[in-house]
Amino acid sequence: MKTKKAEMMVRAFWDHSGLERHLEDMAAEGWMLERIGSLMHYRRIEPTKLRFCITYCANASVYDPSPTPQEQELQAFSEFAGWTLAASSGQMQVYYTDREDAIPLETDPLMEVENIHKTAKKTVFVQDLIFLLLGLMWLGIKGWECITDPVESLSDPTTLSILAIYLLLILLCLTDLGAYLRWRGKALQAATQGEFLPTTDMFPLQAWSLAAVAVCLVLYVATILNTGNGSYFFAFLLGAVIFLGTLFLVLQVRNALKRGGVSRRMNAAVSIGVTAVCAVVFTGVAVSAILTIGTPGRVGYRWGRENDLESYEFHTQIRYVYRDEIPLRVEDLLGDMDYDGYVSERDSQGTFLVSREEMMQYPRLDDPAGNQVPSLEYTVVSVHFPLLIDACLEDMLEDLRRNADVFGFMVLDTDPAPWGADAVWERINQDGTSWNQYLIRWGNKLVLLEADWTLDDAQKGIIAEKLSGK
Repeated sequence: MKTKKAEMMVRAFWDHSGLERHLEDMAAEGWMLERIGSLMHYRRIEPTKLRFCITYCANASVYDPSPTPQEQELQAFSEFAGWTLAASSGQMQVYYTDREDAIPLETDPLMEVENIHKTAKKTVFVQDLIFLLLGLMWLGIKGWECITDPVESLSDPTTLSILAIYLLLILLCLTDLGAYLRWRGKALQAATQGEFLPTTDMFPLQAWSLAAVAVCLVLYVATILNTGNGSYFFAFLLGAVIFLGTLFLVLQVRNALKRGGVSRRMNAAVSIGVTAVCAVVFTGVAVSAILTIGTPGRVGYRWGRENDLESYEFHTQIRYVYRDEIPLRVEDLLGDMDYDGYVSERDSQGTFLVSREEMMQYPRLDDPAGNQVPSLEYTVVSVHFPLLIDACLEDMLEDLRRNADVFGFMVLDTDPAPWGADAVWERINQDGTSWNQYLIRWGNKLVLLEADWTLDDAQKGIIAEKLSGK
């Protein structure tokens, strides 16, 4: 029979009424709380009807090596009153009793509300405001990216996952603060009548928010695995390991210092220092690993897809000879060629809003004969949400116009008929010659294409057949 179990602390810190009911239900099922923090740890007991009471010591801290005088006084009174300390975490003290006639630990509702408020200002307010500012900062950064670079951002599952998670975080923080302030106002009113007002039950909202975050993470992992780009999956795993590893290490250091009797101030300083060092060191490790694994032309590019691929060294870098399937090849446009050194790459990512595929075909960089054969490069963007088409089109037009002042070219509308398209834009030199770079629109599909030669109308028709999706 299992004698230990743990569950996440999915309740507001100030929601003592809800937590007391939950602990009473757990005791009735045969589980007694023995430690409380981010996780609630239980030990097996005989199913028992118990009463729980949660009270707060505003001047206590998770860094204290031993109970503060206020905590000692509370513990002495609780023993006299018939209560037993089950667990504590910083300011929160959890007591229980099996006596019906036990003296209540809280006898003055006004003092209880004020004591909770003193604690909330050091915990709930600080935590919610930090996460609220963090969420707003990332929401602003990622939101601005979506406005200025919609094709890249809206097709990136990482961006949408971050937006969804931080939106949930902001909602949770605002709701938590709002619910607390609303409860406090009503509790103060009730206290003037000598009544204790139970705290607002925040469990349903927090549980659903946590489940929504988990769904976002699962969908994100499923999306990046579906793209076949292992670099993103590696970065996700690395970030999770770094976060959990840092949290574990900091908790171990903090608890070791508490057991060693180190003062609160010193413990807090050391713990914060360890967190900062871990953040710097682990971030450096992460950046190095991602640069090594996720950068084109470096060992491990598109990590997980290089097995059994031929590789070669070019300018001290390892290059892979990819043979990805792509819908349009040079041979489709120019006929069979007496050259077998082509590399074809296909990278894709997408969300329910926008999907993007970047494809290229080029000769091996270490092959002298490759200088005599043409290359082809194109990006295919599918916009799944009609209201985003204009924004994505303008974004891709900006890509086509980039560096126009430096290189002295223009981007002009051109005849869409040979392409069977809705609209086509082309890079044109000042003398009227073409750069052979085009942006083509077929409905909700946008294609940015660059060829090493001048395309004729027949070749434009083949491109339409291969890429338009019609």
